[in-house]
Amino acid sequence: MAHPSSPASTIVEFQGDPKHGIALIEPDAMRAMLQANDALISGHEAESLRWLSRAESLQVDTSAVVFHRSI
Repeated sequence: MAHPSSPASTIVEFQGDPKHGIALIEPDAMRAMLQANDALISGHEAESLRWLSRAESLQVDTSAVVFHRSI
């Protein structure tokens, strides 16, 4: 998270659910969510919503419950 431009194939996220123990997060989806967070902190709510929409559209693994809840 400290270096969002670093190359990555996937991000593994713990789900806390025995049925879906982990989920694979698309790096570009995580980058978009980080951009949304930065925009929100800067007081740009509309821009943040656009980034969140992008993050959601880029995420392929639908079992990524924690990621989707973060959005």
